[in-house]
Amino acid sequence: MLKTLEGLAGTQTLLIDVGRSFNLTPSQQFWKILFPSALPTIFVGLRLGLIFALINIVGVEFLINFGGLGPLINELSERYDLAGTYAAICFVVLVSVAFSS
Repeated sequence: MLKTLEGLAGTQTLLIDVGRSFNLTPSQQFWKILFPSALPTIFVGLRLGLIFALINIVGVEFLINFGGLGPLINELSERYDLAGTYAAICFVVLVSVAFSS
C-alpha cells in the first residue's frame, strides 16, 4: 500500500495538468495518467511484499514446527545431515531469488 501511495503521489504535476487541460474526468485521469505512472512503483511494492512474506513463512515454519521447509531444515541439521541441510537452505535461497528477480 505504501509503495502504491508513493507511486501515485510521485506522478508529475505536468501530466496531471495536461489531463485537466483535456477535460478528463477523475476516473479517466486515474486510468490514463496516474495508474500507468505508478505501475513501476506498485510492482516494486509487490516484489518487496513477496520477499518479506517468504522470509516470514519460512521463519515461522522453523519456529512452530508446523511443516514445510523450516522444520525440514531443522530436522536435517539436528541429524547432522549437512548435505541435506545445505540443499534445503539453497532451495529456499533459489526460491527467494526467483521471487526477487
